[in-house]
Amino acid sequence: MVAAGKSSLTKDKKTRSLYFVNNLTYTLMNLPGLVLTILFGVLPLFGLLLAFKNFNYVDGIFGSPWCGLDQFKNLFYSDDLWRCLRNTVFYSISKVITLNIIMGVLVALLLYEVRNKIAFKIYQTTMLLPSFMSWAIIGYIVFALLSYDDGLANQLLEFIGIEPILWYDTPIAWPFIITISILWKDSGMSSIYYYSCLLSIDPCLFEAAAIDGAGKLKQIWHVSIPVLKPMLAMCLITQVGNILASGYDVMYSLTLNSSSLRSTTDNFGMYMLRMLKGGTDSFGRGTAMNILNSLVSMMLVRGINQLVKKYDSSLAMF
Repeated sequence: MVAAGKSSLTKDKKTRSLYFVNNLTYTLMNLPGLVLTILFGVLPLFGLLLAFKNFNYVDGIFGSPWCGLDQFKNLFYSDDLWRCLRNTVFYSISKVITLNIIMGVLVALLLYEVRNKIAFKIYQTTMLLPSFMSWAIIGYIVFALLSYDDGLANQLLEFIGIEPILWYDTPIAWPFIITISILWKDSGMSSIYYYSCLLSIDPCLFEAAAIDGAGKLKQIWHVSIPVLKPMLAMCLITQVGNILASGYDVMYSLTLNSSSLRSTTDNFGMYMLRMLKGGTDSFGRGTAMNILNSLVSMMLVRGINQLVKKYDSSLAMF
């Protein structure tokens, strides 16, 4: 019995070593990604200790004194948290609904109806081009449109007899400006997922629907939309986790970091950027907000996945 057990262990070791040798190429291929994950995904996790410490440069992260949950208390008692939360949730939900669900599906359906190859390439290239521009470039384009002195928008207002507007001092206008800018930049890229799903549809289904008397809208509703449901569910689940993870690049580039627009454009990304510039006293509060951001995002992903599972278990991701 002992000899049999030893022989089986020896065989298992030989099998594992043989498997490792046979897959050495794939292991080496994944090695750079593994190293990057450790450097930029695992090691920075020690920085989460800043949320529970009074950090100073002399003692470092591990040597700084503990402060318990004081950073979280200061965060909850500040007005910044609720203003950032409101703006972040609003812009993220509007992006998920307008960009990924409405515009993405609409652009994909329109592209699918284009039969001329030259026209299709022109339309697709025109819609994808803004996606390859950085937000810094988009910010300068918006500034060229909204500049008080020589912006195109104010020139049009003067032409029709209306006084120019100080757009960068008008917070109420920026939810619309930012949403439109996001739609213009990313609607073409978001439509690719849905367009690839539409390419998998058998054309015979549309022909059968047309024979049964279904018009173009009914063909889209009864043939195209059901095919897009799995992709819609997957995009909804994955992107809902990013509702609180809006970065600073969009707001910083579009608003030129104008403090007068903070009431409607301040989000978690901008807040953490200010905390990073604020010195050691602000590091802990910014880290505390980042931890809350991650916890809420995880709960949102779980919750949306459960709702999707109740609607149709085959559409859930886990």
